[in-house]
Amino acid sequence: MADTGASHIVFSPDDAEKLGIETDELRFDRFYETANGTVRGSSIRIATLKISEIHLREIGASVNEAEMRNSLLGMTFSKNAKG
Repeated sequence: MADTGASHIVFSPDDAEKLGIETDELRFDRFYETANGTVRGSSIRIATLKISEIHLREIGASVNEAEMRNSLLGMTFSKNAKG
């Protein structure tokens, strides 16, 4: 889900696993302030992210430790998106 209120790309644990990220090997050592309070996450680097016609390379993101309804495509995505 595109979220202009989010700073970064944040994947839910389920979506991260669908992308091949082994969440049980991540270190959830980052703290993020959200509208719902402070949450823990793990920084990751994505070699390639393609959504429809938008293709990003070597982009930073994070995986949320707690379940989320949707992953978020924040401003990092919007600023780097090239169709």
